[in-house]
Amino acid sequence: MFGASVLLPFLFYVLIPFAGVWTLITNRFFDIPIAALPEHDGSGQTAIVTGSNTGIGFQTARLLTLEYNFTTIIASRNDKKALAAANSINEECDGIPSCGGEAFFVSPLDLSSFPSVLNFVETFAASEHGRKVDVLVNNAGISGDRNTLNTEDDLDHVIKTNFLGHMYLTNLLLPSLAAGGRVVNLSSVMQYFVGDRLSNMKNTNAWDAVILKGKSKPNSASYAWSKVMMRIWAEELANGTAENVTFVSANPGGVYSEIWRSLPQWMKRILEVSLLDCVQGAWTSVAAAIGDVPSGSYLEPYLLPRFPGSKTFQPLFEISGPFVGWHTVDGRVGEGGIGSAMMEASNKILTNEVEKVCAVQ
Repeated sequence: MFGASVLLPFLFYVLIPFAGVWTLITNRFFDIPIAALPEHDGSGQTAIVTGSNTGIGFQTARLLTLEYNFTTIIASRNDKKALAAANSINEECDGIPSCGGEAFFVSPLDLSSFPSVLNFVETFAASEHGRKVDVLVNNAGISGDRNTLNTEDDLDHVIKTNFLGHMYLTNLLLPSLAAGGRVVNLSSVMQYFVGDRLSNMKNTNAWDAVILKGKSKPNSASYAWSKVMMRIWAEELANGTAENVTFVSANPGGVYSEIWRSLPQWMKRILEVSLLDCVQGAWTSVAAAIGDVPSGSYLEPYLLPRFPGSKTFQPLFEISGPFVGWHTVDGRVGEGGIGSAMMEASNKILTNEVEKVCAVQ
């Protein structure tokens, strides 16, 4: 387990130099092809992208609208920024003769508030776009020290926003997901920073300690837990929760986006030249949304080598490196009872919280 005081130096002094050398060597000696995004015509199809007013989410919504003709719902807690994002996409679409998509904002969506999630789904269902959902991209997320964030319940704020809020949203939208629909969960390379504790997460009490507020996690570890939970959740849903819906998780890669806004300026400059841009960061999300990938897949944007005798790719190379567009990666992280324990704990806690919301209303 690592805190922010360890993660940032590790990122800047170990991972970025390693990624730079790895990229230099591979680009110098190998011709690395970039996997093109799949072909797809989303005319008449509806996509919802959470956290799509900026960053990776915005570029995901933009590509789905401009390149694939989706009707795309900009789901964001800030209505002014969401409307501005939708207008920006539509203005760009107007200048492209082949563009048949359109972006819309229907209602604010604050994933840290279960009443807000319910209100978003009800407003969407009552709108002209609410007949069905073809693609749901669970992109939104926050980072930060959970101890500095105000909460109105017993839930870890980062876990609630990044994972439980999306879980509730997806549960509510499942009846609207068309046959052949997709749910895409944004994971992250940060999932590996939970360390070897994941192997011990085979009972619900262990997951309760992650989901609920308390002192069982070092500062800033909640983000890493939320991202491994997003991946495990997609794996578990793929096992048969909804037979006609595909569930996929994706690592966008190390991306220079607004999630780094609070860092010192010199750190941001290093990240800006070292990491992927937001368009590249959206590559795996879009491929997961429209590509021919099996349910339960995990998508990755970097060149990942296999070492002799290894059956899987090496997690270290998921940090950064040569951008190859997208490809699927072998292996599950929720095996051995880890995933089932997480789902049992999460469903129990979510059910209790939703009952409180319903009682108030």
